[in-house]
Amino acid sequence: MKFCTECGAGVEWAIPPGDNRTRAICQSCGKIHYDNPRVLVVAFLYHKQKLLWTKRGIEPFKGLWAFPSGFLEKGETLQQAVARENFEETHIQRSPTEMSPMSLASVMAMDQLWVAFRCRCDAEEPAELTVETADWGWYSEDEAPWQEMAYPESVVQVRQVYEWLHEGRFAVRVGEVTPQGGDYSTYPLADDDEQ
Repeated sequence: MKFCTECGAGVEWAIPPGDNRTRAICQSCGKIHYDNPRVLVVAFLYHKQKLLWTKRGIEPFKGLWAFPSGFLEKGETLQQAVARENFEETHIQRSPTEMSPMSLASVMAMDQLWVAFRCRCDAEEPAELTVETADWGWYSEDEAPWQEMAYPESVVQVRQVYEWLHEGRFAVRVGEVTPQGGDYSTYPLADDDEQ
């Protein structure tokens, strides 16, 4: 950042009084600009032992496989964001109230927080191709396109989701995504009787 978003004057990078981090401070109006992590939501739709995977139709990682995801917008809750992103990418309509939180992951290298949700489907519903989705499929763990994943650092998390599907119970994972897969603590939930 070079200029203030409030008045357009130049900014200086310095540590504000009472703070411990360098911030962009406007030299004219004094506004302090904070550069905080962005929140990304991820949808794991599942039916029995299968997850809905989507092949990315846009960059980054065009042509590789992932899950419906995107950034939280102003004025929406996390669950509204994940329901919206899921619909934009698959045209499978799900209510925000159907989205259950499953994982909170700090991605330090990208200054992001990934919040993953799960949503049970009564059938392997067909998705539609969109600008963002070039292909899709419902895959069991053995069938999944592991070698063509857009975000290989998330393999550990996705395998955990499959494990929960096999067990019929879920938990909430909290931790950090690293190139090696991450470091997580898991907080068990009550048995999932939706299976």
